[in-house]
Amino acid sequence: MAKARPNPTHTILSWMMDNNYVADLITQNVDNLHRAAATQPNERIVELHGTLFQVECLDCHTTIPREDFQRRLFARNPSWASLLPEKPKINPDGDVELPEHMSYATFDIPPCTNCTSRRMKPQVVFFGENIKAHVTSEAEAMVRRSEAVLVVGSSLATYSSYRLVRLASELNKPVGIICNGNTRADALASWKVAMGCTPVLQRVQQQLQGE
Repeated sequence: MAKARPNPTHTILSWMMDNNYVADLITQNVDNLHRAAATQPNERIVELHGTLFQVECLDCHTTIPREDFQRRLFARNPSWASLLPEKPKINPDGDVELPEHMSYATFDIPPCTNCTSRRMKPQVVFFGENIKAHVTSEAEAMVRRSEAVLVVGSSLATYSSYRLVRLASELNKPVGIICNGNTRADALASWKVAMGCTPVLQRVQQQLQGE
């Protein structure tokens, strides 16, 4: 994931923000690609489910870049690099399946640089966890101050995202959906384009640029 780069959809949405066609952006993705594509202040982007590019202390809530934490992990556990296969199996939830002979008993977790706690985790919302209250509030505020809401490439399967679209509908704001497939909020949509988001947004950008 560290090698992933923004695709045309990320780039076009960033352009739309730069040119005031899109005021704010709420993403369910944890890959940091919207921020990587952005030229606007990060305050205009809310990562609803967090980001894999930050690591957080569960005790004092200090955050550090994932890349820095990874360097410390490798430095404290040099033998693990040689024990892992070149391409370890990655499960659907992002966990890596370790060989049976490997044990966590010798794994050394780098402590928090602020409070020395070893309760560190990626700054993402895992299954069963709740979205932080301030993130929910910020996302809701974006919906409330918007003129309309556009859903791009999401089925809205998670309740955390669907409820924001439902809020927009309850506030009588137009809801548009661009998604090649069914979404949880189809019944709430003012309009829907059942296509992949990239070709649609590319055409919209061309129209806005007068091409």
